[in-house]
Amino acid sequence: LGYRDSGMAGTETNQNPACFHQADAREATERLVRLIRLHRPQVLISYDENGTYGHPDHIKAYQITGLAFDAAGDAAQYPEAGAPWQPQKLYMCGRSRGSMARWRQLAEELNLDVPFLRRPEPEEGPRGLADERITSRMDMARFAVRKIEALRCHRTQIAPDFFLYRLPAGLAERAFDEEEFVLVRSLVETSLPEDDLFAGLR
Repeated sequence: LGYRDSGMAGTETNQNPACFHQADAREATERLVRLIRLHRPQVLISYDENGTYGHPDHIKAYQITGLAFDAAGDAAQYPEAGAPWQPQKLYMCGRSRGSMARWRQLAEELNLDVPFLRRPEPEEGPRGLADERITSRMDMARFAVRKIEALRCHRTQIAPDFFLYRLPAGLAERAFDEEEFVLVRSLVETSLPEDDLFAGLR
């Protein structure tokens, strides 16, 4: 969207007027609407309301994606951003508390030090989405190795000693065997739980 990384809350970069966290919500929504109208996706996916682990940019992405979902299909909103296009489904992605517990167990089994797993739980409650909120689960085991290779491309974001990179052969599938989503909005009929984000669209 053309903004700089905000960094975590309370950091100096989070106060930079050019960062995403500080962006005007209407302006940021227009930028996303422009992309939606250009690429015409059927499905939008964003973070959960807490940005998975509280990252301000993730939270902002959650906020403007919800706004853009409706605005993109409304000819009266942002008329200069292209011809209207209405996505049909909106999801939040995240990790359920059950998945976080499995990650913690896996790290303990392998004696791996995973900082974000050993941090105290936030005051507002356990880290991760409540398991009962999850509406859609995708079997991703066959893509686990490819996903880890993709993570390696983000060298400025993920440290080279990230615990997933140190998993013994075959265990990546246990860490990355599933992706979890919450269906926020659907303009087509679908039945829950889903195992396909395009259910109702095919």
